[in-house]
Amino acid sequence: PIKAQAKYFFNPDGNVMFYSGLGIGALSAGQHIVIQDIDVWDNNWGFLMSPEVGVLIPFGYDNNWGANITAGYNWSTNKSTLGNIKVDDRQSFYFNVGMYVAIY
Repeated sequence: PIKAQAKYFFNPDGNVMFYSGLGIGALSAGQHIVIQDIDVWDNNWGFLMSPEVGVLIPFGYDNNWGANITAGYNWSTNKSTLGNIKVDDRQSFYFNVGMYVAIY
């Protein structure tokens, strides 16, 4: 996916910062069928929308780095009818646990 993302922090001055975000962009998705030596592809682009929620938890009081926990959902308008199998709207959930560094 390629997307631009905006996030809103509910308590930016707090120690633990909860946020929600929305990403909008494009997704390249493909469907691939292989039958012995026959290889057929259908690859296309579609609109992508990706809402998410998360929390930033600093390692220590007033620290500029810490843990980032995020959960979100991807929805795109990609369509395919390869091999008489109809696929409308690609969707997925995601969950991330990582680290952040605040540079400001």
